[in-house]
Amino acid sequence: MKTKWRKSLCLTLALFLACGAAGCAEKASTVKIEDLYIPVYEDNGQHYRTMADMPPNLADKAQAEMYKAAGFNFAPYTEDFVLASEVAMDGEDSKYIKGLKNCEEVGIDVFIRPHSGKTSSVPTTEPCYFEEYFSTIDFRDYPAVKGFFVVDEPAYGQLEDLESRYLTWFNENYGGGNFEFFANLYGCHTRNWATGEYKDKTYNDYVEKYLSIVDRADAANKTHSIDFYPLRVYDGVYDMYEYNLKVHQDAATRAKAHNVGLGAYAQAFGGNADGSSYRIPSTFAEINWSLYNILSFGATTLKFFCYRSYEPAGLAGMITDGQPNERYYFVQEALKLIEKYDHVLLSYKWDHLFTNVGTGSRSATNQAFEHVRGVVKPITDVKNVKSKYDITMNEFTDADGNKAFMLLNYDEPMMQRNNKVTVTFKEADGVMYYRNGEPTTKVLKDGKFEIDLQSGEGVFVIPLYKK
Repeated sequence: MKTKWRKSLCLTLALFLACGAAGCAEKASTVKIEDLYIPVYEDNGQHYRTMADMPPNLADKAQAEMYKAAGFNFAPYTEDFVLASEVAMDGEDSKYIKGLKNCEEVGIDVFIRPHSGKTSSVPTTEPCYFEEYFSTIDFRDYPAVKGFFVVDEPAYGQLEDLESRYLTWFNENYGGGNFEFFANLYGCHTRNWATGEYKDKTYNDYVEKYLSIVDRADAANKTHSIDFYPLRVYDGVYDMYEYNLKVHQDAATRAKAHNVGLGAYAQAFGGNADGSSYRIPSTFAEINWSLYNILSFGATTLKFFCYRSYEPAGLAGMITDGQPNERYYFVQEALKLIEKYDHVLLSYKWDHLFTNVGTGSRSATNQAFEHVRGVVKPITDVKNVKSKYDITMNEFTDADGNKAFMLLNYDEPMMQRNNKVTVTFKEADGVMYYRNGEPTTKVLKDGKFEIDLQSGEGVFVIPLYKK
């Protein structure tokens, strides 16, 4: 009898405890926003460097202000609007110096850059270009000057000259950490002309030689920069170049290994006369996609080519006949939205790439995804991912170990299709995500985060956990 009572009591107690436990479990699963640990990132005025090639005549203050109003805080500064031989002839009264002063007043930082006729090569005559033309100017006297854009798209052989004379000149004259020694390289997709006459050299030889030069520059804010324009058009057919992810993943990996920043061009507005062309964007979605494509890999210097239209080269630009066109306003809007939360993005560093082929995509694979298959890694704490169309997810980590990821609608932006995405977490209790620069915090049910990404849209998602 005692045993039976005891058994009955134990059963009743077990049922009671089970119900209680279920009740507790139900309450525990009803997490509130205030239960979540939400990282806070102070806005200390830090921003992405944003710039466009072929800037206006910065000696004209109105043009400088228009450039700034587009969202650009940096400019590659050439003496295109005056003869190179006359740069310093008039001293403080020269147009060149007036432009530097205008930039300071307007709030545009500059990289001193060789004349546009020499931007694709490092001159082989002595002395080096900067010493030849700027020996009478001390750029320390002009606060807008932050560094030197030494060369654009050098071939392998030009790196030897860059190393032997330009690096020496820079370290001797502007070393000390306050100025930057900056260049822009070809991407890895890979081009024989990147190695030039050095046919036995690989792309790895090429880019690592450059980065070894950057490593030895006595410079501030070191950067590995590339240009690659994925949005293209072939005979009227829109195309996203399949090497896009490979190029940017390679550049981001190398920048991380050398502990330098990543700079990248978002898009070229036209060009190429060989039947194919860098696409001239006609929608906000294309501009936004091109920016989030490089933001996804942790780029902190965001560039466009180009600012001014130049018809002989088929370049549409953002300015036509001195006036802003629709691309100007698309870029302006996109950069304003990013600026609203770039202090958050700058608190994180890029880790790796993840991709997902959508269930509604035209094929079971994606050529761009195939080129990076060997480097794709799962996102931390994510159980599975589903999307209607293709997406990329790039994982990031902040100084405290908090994880985040950039989620990008990798569908062709000209298709103007929304992309329903579901990310199911293993343990996360909530998320904070930034959309159009604004944060939204929400509790997750069963670990599921669902969102309809607009065409060309990227969102930055931070998984949250209970305190």
